Amino acid sequence: MSDEFDPLVDFYGRRRLLRLRALTARLPAVQLETLYTNQTHRDYLYPNPKFLAAVQTVDGQQIGILSYGINPLNDRLYVFQIEIQREYRRQGYGLAVLWTLSQQHGLLIMPNHITGTALDFWRQAREILRSVGGTIGEDLRFNQMEEEKARWAHLVPEPEHLRLIREYEASH
Repeated sequence: MSDEFDPLVDFYGRRRLLRLRALTARLPAVQLETLYTNQTHRDYLYPNPKFLAAVQTVDGQQIGILSYGINPLNDRLYVFQIEIQREYRRQGYGLAVLWTLSQQHGLLIMPNHITGTALDFWRQAREILRSVGGTIGEDLRFNQMEEEKARWAHLVPEPEHLRLIREYEASH
């Protein structure tokens, strides 16, 4: 890697930094507190857990709920639900949640089965986060989840009873 001055990189790097600072100043600060984790063989992200987290203001007031998980390949973060209480909506809290996830994990964020008024929220969030280097993928629909899950099928442990059947059949 060269330490030479590149005006384009310097210019766009500074622009991104300015956009990053502007976004950080504009968004309300949120904290995510894990309330519950679930990890069963029937879960979409198995063997990784799915998280339910409280969305809180910096003073600890709960203003919403977030359901998400990271796949076993550790390359994508799936958002299943962001629910902000009615009186806190349209104030940037939903985007602040996505920004926090992006900063904490640095992964491609994949929304799952977007419907209704959330379509516009995700479109805007995708544009805003892209401008500061974050990435939100396209909506993952229910009929695409099995194909997505096949990407990490090799990491899912084989249940004991199926292993015994397979070994029995192979020996006879």
